Amino acid sequence: MVIVRPSEPIDYERVKNEEWVNSKITEVQTRVNAQREGNPQEVRFVFEIEGCEYKHYSRWMTAVMAEKANLYVKYIQKLAPKITPDKIVDLQRLVGLKLQTMWQMNKSKNGKEYQNLAMIRAVDTIPDLEVKESGGGEHEPESKDLPF
Repeated sequence: MVIVRPSEPIDYERVKNEEWVNSKITEVQTRVNAQREGNPQEVRFVFEIEGCEYKHYSRWMTAVMAEKANLYVKYIQKLAPKITPDKIVDLQRLVGLKLQTMWQMNKSKNGKEYQNLAMIRAVDTIPDLEVKESGGGEHEPESKDLPF
């Protein structure tokens, strides 16, 4: 017999709603989503937020540089506007970057409230994210964890 009980509701730590808060990117996480066709690699950012005890996370996004991709539109364009979608970037270079984030409340279909990252802006000087071509003329990502 396997007994399964309903989970207790979890009260997650909230970030100030719709206000700029000082933050820092502490990690870039990757995973493979086998259910995603084409490019199964996904990425998300981990933030340390001033006044918060716990880390906060962006959504999982497809690890692809494309004109309409969430990763490019919501993060790369905002943090490094000179980077175009045809470039290869190393997201690990963003670790340690001080920035400001704005979070917003949302409500799911079942009525539960949750927060999403709404906007982002840099406070620090942005490091060069572009991976330059190697001598052989092929692009080589500097981080083996982020093969794009």
